[in-house]
Amino acid sequence: MMPHDVQTKREKFGPLAKALYFLATVQITWYYLGHVSLYMYRWRYEHGVDRMPFQGRLMMMFLLRWSHHSAACIAMVNAMKKIAPWVMPYAIAPETILQICVDIACVVLTGVIATRIYQASSKERLLVFWIYPLVLAMCVTTYMLHTMQNLRYYYDFPSLLFFSAGLYLIYFRHHPALFAALFLVGTINRETTLFLLLFYVLAYLARNGPASDSSIDWRRLRDLRIWVVVAPLAAAWLAWHVWVGWVFRQNSSEFSWRLFVNLGLVLLPLSWPQMLGAGCYMFPVIFLFRRSIQDPILRIWLWTLPAWFGLMFFYGILIETRIFGELIAYLACLTALIAEQEILTRLKGQGWLKIPEETPDPMTEDCQDDSMLSVLR
Repeated sequence: MMPHDVQTKREKFGPLAKALYFLATVQITWYYLGHVSLYMYRWRYEHGVDRMPFQGRLMMMFLLRWSHHSAACIAMVNAMKKIAPWVMPYAIAPETILQICVDIACVVLTGVIATRIYQASSKERLLVFWIYPLVLAMCVTTYMLHTMQNLRYYYDFPSLLFFSAGLYLIYFRHHPALFAALFLVGTINRETTLFLLLFYVLAYLARNGPASDSSIDWRRLRDLRIWVVVAPLAAAWLAWHVWVGWVFRQNSSEFSWRLFVNLGLVLLPLSWPQMLGAGCYMFPVIFLFRRSIQDPILRIWLWTLPAWFGLMFFYGILIETRIFGELIAYLACLTALIAEQEILTRLKGQGWLKIPEETPDPMTEDCQDDSMLSVLR
């Protein structure tokens, strides 16, 4: 089959794939809302008296309040009750419509972002149509496929989108003002945006070159222009959470260290299938095949995974794999890049494919440094 024929088939399959992806997203979201238990009390959350730290994640509180007065949400509720009340396996209310729309949008945009990053990081783009299904599979195993602690929170899917969008802005080196705006809004939703600053710093330190070369240029830490972005955002993050803690200081709290709980879970074989389900069981695969990742930024971001796991070991519950959900777009890209590299290597080893030698990148390291720094000047 000629490359032109392959491209033609891809173009014909594109609209059908998008339609199927959307239907799958709707089905997964409806299942998520109907069959995964909500661990928050809606009335208490909307009135600011739910438990901490859940109450301190405020963004969805404002949206849920708004939904009760939204003409669009109310009209959709009335229409669904009249036309197809059996569609929803749970009570239909304005806040239900809001959650459906928000969660579908979050998953769709996350899939689009993951696909875009993969397209930019892959030379061959062999698996471009598999990125979105991979994101959906990771959402299922990370947020829904549980036998213990099968819980959901209003802010989970919005957090997935905010984090994915932050990675997109960092990877494509958009203006820091856009990143700062997204960071501040995302922080209102959930505190895991703090990890975006680590991703930002590491992307700044990334060095071009083969995977076997040193990937970090530590000298760039001396450049003050990166700290002009990171330091104020870190201060804003801290100030926001100090303020939130003071405002809701009278609320009951479930905040505690989970170190010994997680130690017990790690030693319990029955919990292993669920813990490893985070990211569709791809964490061990990514670790074993990490040298197959050629993109310098995606490769250096691997250093964030031990930091994420370490913090969650102290403050999260490992069998609640949703605590790794923000990484889904990144994990999907890594998984596809590793699979693509292994496919090409095996084809080349069997003599079915000739891979030309890599030519030097016309954009030198200095040029890339200038392109990233120019927006900080």
